[in-house]
Amino acid sequence: MSKRLILAYHRILPDELALLRQPLAVSTTQFERQILYLINKGWRSLTLSEYFEIYYLEQKKPDRVFVVTFDDGYRDNYYYAFPILKKYNLKATIFLVTGLLNEPKTLQSDNNINNNLTEMDYSITLEQMREMANYGIEFGSHTVTHPRLDTIGLAEAEEEIYQSKRMLEQYYNRQVKTFCYPYGAFNDDVISLVAKSGYQCAVVTPTRPGIKETRFTLIRVGVYNSNSLLKFKFKCSNLFTNIRKARLWFLLKHLSIYLKKKSTIKTSFVW
Repeated sequence: MSKRLILAYHRILPDELALLRQPLAVSTTQFERQILYLINKGWRSLTLSEYFEIYYLEQKKPDRVFVVTFDDGYRDNYYYAFPILKKYNLKATIFLVTGLLNEPKTLQSDNNINNNLTEMDYSITLEQMREMANYGIEFGSHTVTHPRLDTIGLAEAEEEIYQSKRMLEQYYNRQVKTFCYPYGAFNDDVISLVAKSGYQCAVVTPTRPGIKETRFTLIRVGVYNSNSLLKFKFKCSNLFTNIRKARLWFLLKHLSIYLKKKSTIKTSFVW
């Protein structure tokens, strides 16, 4: 097992609804089994800022700590993930798109959902956010409108990064220390803007090989609907970490995508 782990989730939905929101929606059954696996192995839950303070500020190396993170702040995080977190007295960090808070809007990518939008496809409300914060859930920034920060102008990127922090601190009434890059997209200029805006750290779920981990590129492990419990256990292992560091993972991923296009065999490889 790896000694430290940052997990990247998006959505938690009942089993039948999760199938309609693949690959980002993990079912409540999957989520609880994954959490129980870590608990039963003696892992301890932290928020991302706690994780950063222990590993980067205090330079300590405690064994078996994990962070649950959620991107985008979907309302299902409140209705379905939050009760499970409370049931096991666990912490989490949720990255909010501040422009969607209390607004009748969804992410642009969700506008293409073939099935009708439901309440769960919208952002959590301010009231729900404050209830979760009072319990101990941490909230971090995921920009104002969720753009690819590496494809827009620096002035616009700075506005997205800084204003989301300012807005969230106003709503949250706490210092916002953590940031998550939309689509995992960043470059050196974007990292500089995140640091300049006052964040302590930022996370990324690698979509390309060769990303060096720093305080502003903390590496996460993505968890998806297609991940069986066996696959989840593997992704929590040192073997997976070492394979990814060696860039072999990305070669396997692209090989699987190629084979899927060339054959009728279903080789889902959303990792």
